[in-house]
Amino acid sequence: MYSTNLDLITQARLRETQNVALSQKKVKHHFPKWIRRAAGKTVSGAEQAAHLALHKLHLA
Repeated sequence: MYSTNLDLITQARLRETQNVALSQKKVKHHFPKWIRRAAGKTVSGAEQAAHLALHKLHLA
């Protein structure tokens, strides 16, 4: 019984992962490269700001 439930959960998770991967693939092609690049830079900028903030907190 337990292994069956575990198998079902695993299958559901795999299916969800595949769905997410597919939807991300589809969305990617709708935008021109420069928009994707701009979005990527925005994300990395935000990550950099968060990293600096954490670093400052650590030093204080």
